[in-house]
Amino acid sequence: MKLEDVFTKAVAILPGFKPYWDKHLQYWEGKERGVITDFSVLVDYAYDLMQKTDSKESLQILAEFIETCVIDADESTRYGATIGFLEGITNRLSHEKPVAPGWKDFFESAGPETKKSLTALDDFWGT
Repeated sequence: MKLEDVFTKAVAILPGFKPYWDKHLQYWEGKERGVITDFSVLVDYAYDLMQKTDSKESLQILAEFIETCVIDADESTRYGATIGFLEGITNRLSHEKPVAPGWKDFFESAGPETKKSLTALDDFWGT
């Protein structure tokens, strides 16, 4: 998947993501955005989903989408998915006790490459 296609696809397959993306685009008003900045919008969406107890299906779709971005994408998309999304969501959740209820649903749905990336991030941080 090419970076320019990532968020069009995200809006199409992720229920409820469109308002997050539209607000982000409105804020930037056509100015150049960075890949990490764009993926941070998915972090906000995922974080909100993870706070709910009835979002398992949406989190499964998100996990499959992130796996695609990690394994079947150009370098910018892989970087955004790994550093922008995976590092972003784990950093955000690391300040919560207890961890958001939906994290387990996301993690259990995550593909093998996503889990490898999460492990590599944990190893890098020494956690």
